[in-house]
Amino acid sequence: MARKFPNRLLPGWAHYAGTAIDEGGIVLLYCPRCGHIFRVSLELMVHVRGRQFLLLNKRPLCRIAKCGGRGFYVAAPRPENRLVPVLQDLPDDWIMGPRPLDFEPGPPDPPPAPEPPPRWITARRSAK
Repeated sequence: MARKFPNRLLPGWAHYAGTAIDEGGIVLLYCPRCGHIFRVSLELMVHVRGRQFLLLNKRPLCRIAKCGGRGFYVAAPRPENRLVPVLQDLPDDWIMGPRPLDFEPGPPDPPPAPEPPPRWITARRSAK
């Protein structure tokens, strides 16, 4: 007998938007066509679609207008954990590697060092 959800890496809370909010999970949208990853507002999704909105195997449109690809949701329980596709079967080209922390902006650049004050150069008078 086949499993209902063969993707063993996918946690049970990632199937529905409401349980993903309750568990504090991170859900992002990945477009394999252009390679971009977008944030997803689970609160807005629950407000519009309801707590039982199924995330599994959904293929929303990419948010980049010129791309036109269809992405899928990826989830992680915490920012330091690896992202797992919210699909029944893992894609063949999926490489376990990215984490939500990898897509956060880094620390700000340090401020530039102050320039030293200008040195006044005086011309020497030639001795005559």
